[in-house]
Amino acid sequence: MMKKIFGVIIFMTVLSFAYGETYYNVSRSVLTDAIVQKEPAPQREMFYFGERAVFFTELTDIGVDEKKVFHKWYLVKNDGTKEMMASVSLKIKGYRWRTWSSKNLYDKGSWIVDLTDDSGEILESKEFVVQ
Repeated sequence: MMKKIFGVIIFMTVLSFAYGETYYNVSRSVLTDAIVQKEPAPQREMFYFGERAVFFTELTDIGVDEKKVFHKWYLVKNDGTKEMMASVSLKIKGYRWRTWSSKNLYDKGSWIVDLTDDSGEILESKEFVVQ
């Protein structure tokens, strides 16, 4: 039984490499206001007008080839639609990669920041409020 399971795992891994699919393991994501020695300050869900928000993400099992992910910052409108306020391209490479982007917050309301791969698939998402 274990040999069959192991064989299926190997087959799926080889198949994903053959078709160029990228696998991302998001081991941490923190919405905060600062990075100290490459580590995020405590998580926040509420910010004040004019503050800076920082979205920290840590990915593992990336592989040796350089890849791209994006932090997409959205303001949520009253009708529920999202207006993109910023899209930040981030290069990642290696077994473990920590990265972050920041946004100065000059619009009050509900916000969302998404971590996406280069095809636009959302890998992680954080919601927060600006007062």
